[in-house]
Amino acid sequence: MREYSPGQRFERWWENARGIQVAATELVLNTIGPYTPVHRHCYER
Repeated sequence: MREYSPGQRFERWWENARGIQVAATELVLNTIGPYTPVHRHCYER
């Protein structure tokens, strides 16, 4: 495994974290979405 600079390591971590955040957000919205006005508002535009 090759060594990454701190910047590259953070960038990789951030990409992974963002993917997890998106998945978690979609899961939450799919679960409670129909009951939240914010969710409906997003899809009305």
